[in-house]
Amino acid sequence: MNATSVERKTTMRGFALTAALISGLALAGCQSVPTGEFNNIDKAQGSTENISSLSAVIQRNPKDPEGYNVRGSAYGRGGQYQAALKDFDTAIQLNPNFYQAYSNRALIQRFLGNQAAALADYNRSIQINSNYDAAYIGRGNLYRKAGQTQLAFNDFQKAVELDTTDPRAYHMAVDALNLRRDEIVFAAFAGWDAAGAKAFGFPTFWVNRTKQPVEELAFRPDAIGHDMDDLARFVLGEGKA
Repeated sequence: MNATSVERKTTMRGFALTAALISGLALAGCQSVPTGEFNNIDKAQGSTENISSLSAVIQRNPKDPEGYNVRGSAYGRGGQYQAALKDFDTAIQLNPNFYQAYSNRALIQRFLGNQAAALADYNRSIQINSNYDAAYIGRGNLYRKAGQTQLAFNDFQKAVELDTTDPRAYHMAVDALNLRRDEIVFAAFAGWDAAGAKAFGFPTFWVNRTKQPVEELAFRPDAIGHDMDDLARFVLGEGKA
């Protein structure tokens, strides 16, 4: 083993310890419209044909807040933020407890630079439904971009506790450590969490303390062990547990 190799493995031990501390962080991706917070710009979503179709649905039932939330999400994905904001306003007026619409409106407020309004909407969404992972992830991203790292970590951690499948939560570790995802060993303490981290691209180790059976998930961890000694051996390249 050469000096470079030794230095690399020693450094990776530090990454493993950091990963163990942030185990469970998982950056969440967007859920499907209308229930989740949308995330990607897609001009086709805001096309005249698509908006016309969604508007026809609203015309048939103008008192249904869901229709406005769906069209608002389409406007938002298409980059038509003012139109989206108007639809989310209407959805919330029709249903003041529409927590998904609050979370979606918060994202639009973020895009428009209205950070205080975005925070208020995320807070309201969580107040209505404290188990809504998309709102924690959205608020976590708001905190992260404002440099409030600990608050961001707290929100991402809460989302993970709610079994979020949103990959944005894992990205927090990449940002916080300023490393590539393949340079961070993710120590998971649950099978589903290990699968999520592996899907994101982390080298992943499942610390299976209670020797649970391996779950049938789409992604498997790189290795499984029962304690931190097994994790250390994995990080140092001394064989998979």
